[in-house]
Amino acid sequence: MKLIGFKEIQQAQIPPIQFYKWVSEAIRCKGESLLPPKISMKLPNHHFCNVMPCMLPAEQAMGVKVVTRFPDKDGKKASLNSQIMLYSAENGQQLALMDGTYITAFRTGAVAIHAMNLLAKPDFYEIGWIGLGITARAAFLVLADVFRDRPLKIKLMRYKNQAEAFASKFSGCGNIVFKLCDKIEDVMQNSDVILSCPTYTEDDFASPEIYKPGVTIIPVHTRGFMACDLVFDKIFADDEGHVK
Repeated sequence: MKLIGFKEIQQAQIPPIQFYKWVSEAIRCKGESLLPPKISMKLPNHHFCNVMPCMLPAEQAMGVKVVTRFPDKDGKKASLNSQIMLYSAENGQQLALMDGTYITAFRTGAVAIHAMNLLAKPDFYEIGWIGLGITARAAFLVLADVFRDRPLKIKLMRYKNQAEAFASKFSGCGNIVFKLCDKIEDVMQNSDVILSCPTYTEDDFASPEIYKPGVTIIPVHTRGFMACDLVFDKIFADDEGHVK
């Protein structure tokens, strides 16, 4: 058994749209899988350790993913890290121990874009984008691949130099224009879709009144929009137990 690292997976050069196809298939097959709610162990300083078991009877495979959040004070390392252990569902033999950080980032990003494609109004154009870490970068690569021929405007919230670096890194997408914003209200107002990727925020980002009628908000880590629960007309959750 070989430990597969982050760099090895990156070198596989999997097209971002492939992650979109994989999560689409996984969502369709969810009813055939065993996916109990994760166990989330809360730690001081908003750190956590999540344990996520799953079994795919059709594949005779089962496994567990462990995700931890320990932010780096210098901001040089990803806050979220994970590992995946894979087993045979026939005899319990361990098949693999994998780095799950890259997989988690693209799986999460692809699910966010899947929700955007499924739930946002068909003519969406302006996207408010908050949080520009590894999950946001993965989500953008999937979005750029899925909507490669569609004009889009993405508004980035400035934080340190992340917005400038993000816009520069992805400037080659000819159908996408970036706008850098200094105020959270500028990101939210007039956005058809809002994608939020911060792993933690203390309060809501804005009052619900600021959001454009018809907006679709995709809070990847369910933070920053609690007041919206009281006034939005539709709230979608894929799994009640997991959201709890």
